[in-house]
Amino acid sequence: MYLLDNNICIALLKENRNAIKQFNLYFSQCYLSAIIVSELYKGIYCSKQVDKNLEAVTEFIELLPVESFDLGDINPTKSTNKKPNTSKRNAGFLS
Repeated sequence: MYLLDNNICIALLKENRNAIKQFNLYFSQCYLSAIIVSELYKGIYCSKQVDKNLEAVTEFIELLPVESFDLGDINPTKSTNKKPNTSKRNAGFLS
């Protein structure tokens, strides 16, 4: 399981070749946290290209499962994430 951080997400959104290459190798094992998703949305609304960035981030987030952040749930094997759009799951990013 690879929990992506903001820097990786931004590199992917900016189409960094090295980041995309590595991401595509481990795509099926990648996840986002609810905290990272909220940070990405904050960045969108602080940007000058809100509509463009909102569309890109929304599409990106649909590719990956999002793990919730719950201090009351300390069982690492229990996942409360929504199911990702599996039709895109095997495609990779920008492939």
